[in-house]
Amino acid sequence: MTEEVQVEATKIEEPVQDPGPTAREMAKAEEENQARIRAIASLREEQAKPKPEEPNILGLAAQGMDVLHDAIRAHSSQPTHPDYVPPPRTPRQMTALEEELEAGRRVQQRAQEQQDSRPQPVEDRDKEGFTTPAYRPTDLVPDPMLPGTNGSIGGTRRFGA
Repeated sequence: MTEEVQVEATKIEEPVQDPGPTAREMAKAEEENQARIRAIASLREEQAKPKPEEPNILGLAAQGMDVLHDAIRAHSSQPTHPDYVPPPRTPRQMTALEEELEAGRRVQQRAQEQQDSRPQPVEDRDKEGFTTPAYRPTDLVPDPMLPGTNGSIGGTRRFGA
């Protein structure tokens, strides 16, 4: 029995090699690659085609005002870029939006409760219509219509003069 174990231990196992793709698989892959290359080439040709040039404004103006105005009207009537329509919100975005709106409602309710709990200011009827006079050291008042002195913007005049 020891001889059998030694014989098996001396055998070298050769790794099984993958034969790779078959000729049909390679031909199919080559055809797919050629179709992809043709599609890319046709796309590049379409992009490389010169776009029709817009008429020159000076040339149109030389032809007359009516031609110029017609060209401007035609250009203005062409559609511009379509309006952007945002993609619909995902369920995750909708739940986040609802959470934010609910948090805003709670904060607004708390602020309203705080405002309601504050005492209302009492109006002092004695001060109604009362103004505080401005006292000046002399009877000079600023007058922006008079030229200034020493780099100031406006001059001064005597009050009541």
